Order: sequence, then C-alpha cells, then structure tokens
Amino acid sequence: MKNETPSQDSVEDGVTLWYKLMEYFYTFPPTRRLMIRRYACRISRKAFLIANSTAYTNPDQLTHGEHVEMLGDCLAIMARDMHPDESDRYAIIEGLRKAMKRENLPIKLREIIIASLTNRIMSGQPSNSFTDGFRM
Repeated sequence: MKNETPSQDSVEDGVTLWYKLMEYFYTFPPTRRLMIRRYACRISRKAFLIANSTAYTNPDQLTHGEHVEMLGDCLAIMARDMHPDESDRYAIIEGLRKAMKRENLPIKLREIIIASLTNRIMSGQPSNSFTDGFRM
C-alpha cells in the first residue's frame, strides 16, 4: 500500500465535517453542557496552576484570593457572553467544582469559593474591572 498524502479537498472536507459534527453535538443540550463543564474545568485548573506557580516564584505578586477573584471574573464573562441559559451556567459552576476537586483543595475551601463565585457566574456580572469580555 502506498503512503499517500491527502489532497487539499479531502482535508477541507474532513475539517468541514468536523465542524458540522461539533455544531451538532454543541446543539444537543447534554453534550453542550459536558463541553461547557470541561472548558470551565480547564480554565479553572490553569488558573489554580498559575496561582500555585506564582506563589512559589514571586510571592509578592498576587495573593490566592486575587487569583480566585480573577477566575470568577473570567467565568462570569464566559457565562455572560457565551452561555445565556441557566443550565449552561450551572455547568460552568460544576466545571469549577471539578477543577477544585482535581487540585485536592480542602472541602471547606471549595465550599467557600463556590459560594463566593456562584452569584457572580449565575448573573454573568464580573466584579469591577473586567467589563468588556473576550472573543474566541
């Protein structure tokens, strides 16, 4: 069997098929919420990793509380700009909860963080300085 490289047309057909499949799965509500939860979990885990690494390298830069506030602003903007449905916003909160569980945060701390960020995420209102949103 010959080792052939795919033609440009077949690659483009594969890409459009991929986007059509993703569009279909994204419109199917359970799958959409799963994707939202994974995305929120990924954002949250990266924020916690950045918070831990800056705490070791430069402890004077930001406190963990400021990182949590910035994460809450990011998730609130994501909820406001991309997910107007209430069940989608609950999926964002579940993604945050999953990320904190993976980072082995204490249960009491998880409850405090979730309680402080839930209203902001559900209303889609960032705290103060982040008002313009982001584009994907």
